[in-house]
Amino acid sequence: MSVNMREYPPAADEALLERGAESFKSGDHDVAVASFSGAIRLNPRNDKAFAGRAMVYYDLKNYGASDRDFQAAIRLNPNEISYYNLWAYSCYKAERYNIAADLCRSAIEVDPDCHDAYHLMGRICYAICEYESAVSQYDEAIKRSPSPVDAYYHNRGMAYLDLKRYDDAISDYTEAIKLNPEDAILYTSRALAYYHTGRYDDLINDCTEAIRFNPEDVFLYALRGRANDLTERSRWQAVSAPRQSGSTRRRIHSASTVKMPSTPWSSKARR
Repeated sequence: MSVNMREYPPAADEALLERGAESFKSGDHDVAVASFSGAIRLNPRNDKAFAGRAMVYYDLKNYGASDRDFQAAIRLNPNEISYYNLWAYSCYKAERYNIAADLCRSAIEVDPDCHDAYHLMGRICYAICEYESAVSQYDEAIKRSPSPVDAYYHNRGMAYLDLKRYDDAISDYTEAIKLNPEDAILYTSRALAYYHTGRYDDLINDCTEAIRFNPEDVFLYALRGRANDLTERSRWQAVSAPRQSGSTRRRIHSASTVKMPSTPWSSKARR
């Protein structure tokens, strides 16, 4: 069905695009789909509308429709790097790692300095337990980013932790904290690295700091309590049995978040 564009105001599709973006942010998927679809009917070459609708379909777990709309957006505007990043991010979150990795490579072909793509490649490698490869990808993301990003250092620290390179993990977590000193998860992650190195006093300090920013996290209280017990036990062993050494270590994993790449239809990125 053809659309007579003269029947509509010149910016009508942009108004629908804006409404779709706002509805998407507020979680009103029906209105978002209708708005983006309306923008596409008015202007079938509106690549931003296709990308916006693709994100809505992803949220609805309609991955086939999401893929088709991302393909349409890239076909209309193959140099818009955010479309590759958004599609890759969507596939990553859906655990479609092979597709996500291919899209990251495509993004890097368009822009060799696309640090977001390298970072997401690192997350993909980490998810499939390829920790050395994850470190290499994070190295590239950090090198190519025009300014330091706390998530890049934090996530590389997680890979170091799984490689048992605890000092490197602590160094990266410390750098991340310098960049974002009010994020509880950064202190929590460094506390876990301190746990593995037996630095229980430092662990306690980091748990206390994390609790200041996230007082509802019961895990932090449990970890701090465990460290207090180990500290007291170490002090007792130092007095009563100086030759005795060793302690039971339990590996603890922490979760990390990925920030969604910025969307092209709004100046405010959806996180």
